Amino acid sequence: MAPAVLVGSLLSSRAPDRYIRPVMTFVIFASGLNYAGLGTTALGWILCLVLLACGGYWLARNRPWRGSGGGGGEPAPADLPADRDLVSVPASRANVVSVSVLHIGHSGRESDRN
Repeated sequence: MAPAVLVGSLLSSRAPDRYIRPVMTFVIFASGLNYAGLGTTALGWILCLVLLACGGYWLARNRPWRGSGGGGGEPAPADLPADRDLVSVPASRANVVSVSVLHIGHSGRESDRN
């Protein structure tokens, strides 16, 4: 087995899908362009432009310089107390009510709820 295949299989089995899928898409796109007969230099420039375009789109969409207060309206998970979760319940057409729900311990006993 080739070392790259072994390393790739180990990484892809442990990494989250949100990282693996874009990489696989990029590699398949590059392979397709190469299979279509695109030269090495042209392929390199096109892939660089695709990476820059995707990076610019990601920056415009996520705006990481704004921090965690991205305007979602709900508190970030780190801002919530450790013993509570927010559950969204549809109240009417466009309104959503956040309901605070207590965690119940693994045993479900009353003493675990405090």
